[in-house]
Amino acid sequence: MTNFRRILLIILALIGIALSVELTNVYINANFIENAQPSICAISETINCDGVARTLHSQFFGVPLALWGLLLYLFIFIVSFADKLKDTKLFRFMEVFKNPQSYIFSISLLAFIISMGLAAVSFFEIHMICIFCFVTYFLDFVIALCAKDYTKPLHHEIAESVKDFADALKIKKYAVTFGILVILFAGALWYFDTSSIMAPQVARDREIQSFLKDSFNSVDGNILGDEDAKIVIDEYIDYNCGGCYLMNLNSHRAVVELKGIRVNQHNLPLDQECNKYMPHPGHKNSCLKAKYALAARKQNKFWHMNDLLMFKSPESEDDILGLAQSMDIDVQKLKADAHSEEVAKELEAEIETTERLQINATPTLIIGIKRHTGSMSYPEYKDMLLQMGAQER
Repeated sequence: MTNFRRILLIILALIGIALSVELTNVYINANFIENAQPSICAISETINCDGVARTLHSQFFGVPLALWGLLLYLFIFIVSFADKLKDTKLFRFMEVFKNPQSYIFSISLLAFIISMGLAAVSFFEIHMICIFCFVTYFLDFVIALCAKDYTKPLHHEIAESVKDFADALKIKKYAVTFGILVILFAGALWYFDTSSIMAPQVARDREIQSFLKDSFNSVDGNILGDEDAKIVIDEYIDYNCGGCYLMNLNSHRAVVELKGIRVNQHNLPLDQECNKYMPHPGHKNSCLKAKYALAARKQNKFWHMNDLLMFKSPESEDDILGLAQSMDIDVQKLKADAHSEEVAKELEAEIETTERLQINATPTLIIGIKRHTGSMSYPEYKDMLLQMGAQER
């Protein structure tokens, strides 16, 4: 490896390390620190590093992707010095890196291919972009270009890396050491994956799925909990409302943990398409989502559809229909009902009720004579219901 190429790869690796450290900081602030200040790349709903960091796709086996990137760039940095480090006692093992340039090319090319998959997830699934992440994707490509030996075909360097690795494993001490490291690494990944200690968003998703599964197993219509309960909660929501997401989850959890409560969910789409009381356009496609929830109720699938709309955040009707394919439901009837005059009148009646009750914001809860607008934490919600007479199950 020439000195110029080595210096260039070292500089690129250091840039990658710096970006990975910043992305790790973004990840920690987004998932572990309440009321943390937005990062500099939280520019909008679409260009939002913080939002990406909160998704399930920001980790792999319970480890933040930022840390995987940090490992990658540290590897490239160290391997760049392989021919010099192998002569020291501590790094004698680096003698197995006979062709460090090939290793760097192969692993950065693999990283770039994986990066393209992550870019596709950003565009087509979570509909958010992390600028810093995309810079690292480009960086992976540049490192691969810089490490490439253009006198050799593409497959030669990859094959050379595989051969070097296989030759290293023929040496007993390295084979044993590698085996131990693999076991320790697999054990660590198992721990991180099962404990979710580094991925609280995964733990939240598992918790959500547990509450969703248990909360409406035998209840029809738009009702959760005990049908003869003394404490009746009327919950008014918009499917594009962030606070509604939290309160909807709180309600699912409450009916699992508490008895003596019933939740009646109602639609209040803040969207001029169906809500004539809205002074401005508001939440795009909220009316459409509300209609699909009401349409699903006709096939006794209201809560299944509610949870897909609330927790999967589909952007369009095609997205909704795509999600509906995972349900045991007649999709053609669902679509027809969603666009029917009957469902339109049902939604109009709900909107008129909210206007009569002077409810103009979501989420809004009415519990007896009490009214609460806005989200609240689950402990606050649970404590309020306990004070009103609900009991632990």
